[in-house]
Amino acid sequence: MNVADNRVWQEIRMRRRHLLQTILVATAALQGCSDMPAMGSASMGSAGVVEALTSQLGVTSQQATGGVGSMLSYAKGQLSPSDFTTVSSALPGADKYMSLASEALGVGSISNRAALGSAFSKLGMSPDMVGKFAPIVSDYAGKYGSSAAKNLLAGVFK
Repeated sequence: MNVADNRVWQEIRMRRRHLLQTILVATAALQGCSDMPAMGSASMGSAGVVEALTSQLGVTSQQATGGVGSMLSYAKGQLSPSDFTTVSSALPGADKYMSLASEALGVGSISNRAALGSAFSKLGMSPDMVGKFAPIVSDYAGKYGSSAAKNLLAGVFK
């Protein structure tokens, strides 16, 4: 492949990433984020998980939303149904986050760490951001859900 071809492919990848991020934003806007306020509402006494991620890691709200959805999709495949119910109960709107991530990223479920890293890459983040998201999401699940939910999530992402 010559230099010109390489530049064309880089441009295509950049445009694709931008398109995916735009789709995520548009999807959230069209859905009205009807199920998401529970995770980010002031009534919970603290900033939501998306706000925590954006403020602590400097990611965009679209990256945080997609990252949480991707992580939950991965956790769903790693945990028993009853354990995942514990986790999803601790993070209201979990199904909505997974749905938004699935639609934006074009993936059904995330079954392994490589696919999770790929999802983060599609969101414009490096795969190592999974390790930075994990303690924040786990702590949030423990604070607003239960210690069992926190421990289950922490176990999935260690």
